Amino acid sequence: MKHYLYCPGIIAAKRIGAEEPPAEYLSERRPLPPELAAGYRRVEAEVPLRRPSLRGVADYIAVDRWGGVVPIETKAGPGPPATPEIYQLAAYMWMAETRGPVRYGILIKDKPHTIPYTPDLAEALMTIIKNIAQIYAGRDPPYVTRRCAACGYARHCIYKNTRRA
Repeated sequence: MKHYLYCPGIIAAKRIGAEEPPAEYLSERRPLPPELAAGYRRVEAEVPLRRPSLRGVADYIAVDRWGGVVPIETKAGPGPPATPEIYQLAAYMWMAETRGPVRYGILIKDKPHTIPYTPDLAEALMTIIKNIAQIYAGRDPPYVTRRCAACGYARHCIYKNTRRA
């Protein structure tokens, strides 16, 4: 999800077998604030989630007092959640529906941000998932960004030096 939102060309690179470059920031999981954890019946860490067209590992999955499933994702830095962060959490919300009802997720940056799992968010997520599936099936990405200098997949990108917009 985050790769597609960074640049759909990454999905095409992964389609041909490019492996994800190591990321130093993934070496340590950020702890869940104790005051947040106290509000849930159960909290699991590093939970693998899967649906037929998507898989990922949520930092945390909590169960609230009503039995609702709440994916929790931690990110570095202050400020409001960025769009790729919201869609990554939305993907975890969609995949977590296999465990029970999901009404919202929490994205923790400098503070917790509650992200409602709305029909509009779910619909936009499904569009992205369909686009990713089409790229894996062989279709060209709908666009390619020019963030090549900061991209770990740049050496695998067949679109890097083309004039695509």
